[in-house]
Amino acid sequence: MVLVGCLTVAGAAFAQALSDSTADTDTLFVARRGWHIDVGFMVGELTEPMNLFAGEFPGARSVFFGFGDRRYLMARNRGLPLMLLALIPGRGLILGTGLSAAPDAAFGSSEVIALEVPRDGALRAQEFVWDALSDAQQSMLRLRDITHRGPVGIPGPYEGSSFFESRRRYSAVHTCNTWAAEVLVQAGMPLRSGGIIAAGQLWRRLQHLQATQRALPTLH
Repeated sequence: MVLVGCLTVAGAAFAQALSDSTADTDTLFVARRGWHIDVGFMVGELTEPMNLFAGEFPGARSVFFGFGDRRYLMARNRGLPLMLLALIPGRGLILGTGLSAAPDAAFGSSEVIALEVPRDGALRAQEFVWDALSDAQQSMLRLRDITHRGPVGIPGPYEGSSFFESRRRYSAVHTCNTWAAEVLVQAGMPLRSGGIIAAGQLWRRLQHLQATQRALPTLH
């Protein structure tokens, strides 16, 4: 209860600061996919070099990014032994998903949270995601932008998705949800990424933040 109370106060302070600010704001989306959380950006709000993903996902209105263990994500059979192996530090992958539909239509309204963040915070979040890509993957995206050739990502698990090699490492203490929390911390959200392991931990904090933002109509 103390932790929730502290978060509510911090969230209210963050929302009020946005309300009082004359700076522009961007919208960040957070999508829950079971035990996994993605963070999304509007394509029109992506700046260089992140706007290169518009070429990877033509026609997309928003792009979501998630982090995961490379061994697990690339395996054909994802049984319990492989899940346990993912707890050992190893190479990570970034999953990018381009959506032409609204996020709540794609994931379900109960599985998407939209948050207003300062423009400079959104730019820091974009920089964090870009920096998580491997040097080779960054170079491939830039080269494709020049040559206008096809996608550079590894085909993802469903239509409109691609895997991208990452310089970040996955482990039991740095999961997909830890990484998502780190993105949101870069955006200026009053969160702590340390100790965030499960999706539910982060989701409950974000629900409180969304509630405090909605309580201040001057934000919108």
